[in-house]
Amino acid sequence: MHSGLSGACVQSKMWQRCDDTETDSRVDAEVCRDLGVRSILVFPVVRDSELLGVFEIFSPRPNAFTDREIQTLEALSRSIVNNVNRADDVLATPVLPSLSATENSAGGDQVDEVDHLQTISAPIDDASAHDSNLAEEDVHESEVLGSAG
Repeated sequence: MHSGLSGACVQSKMWQRCDDTETDSRVDAEVCRDLGVRSILVFPVVRDSELLGVFEIFSPRPNAFTDREIQTLEALSRSIVNNVNRADDVLATPVLPSLSATENSAGGDQVDEVDHLQTISAPIDDASAHDSNLAEEDVHESEVLGSAG
């Protein structure tokens, strides 16, 4: 991918816009015509200097994309980067504190660890119960809908 709008976006890590596929030499006009595409906006998702991905937005109308769409994609890109950063933070955070050999052999600290485990597992148990209630509602709803038809 070294040519065209996508290639330019990947290489430069900057957004690229084609206002009219019939007149822009960076795109294959015939392919775009076959697909019914007249405008293209390619937008990078960049964290620091790392390219995480790109959005490619197509429109059947020429000149379809304005500063408004660019600002919207900038906000979406920032949101994705923030979510990736949060996910990295969660993955980097140990779920359970490590026990040193002295704490483990002491015995008394083990009760604290069990209490800590119960605190962590309570929200998970609540979420699992919620999910199973939703599944039961779905089954009940499909039974009702199935008997109606």
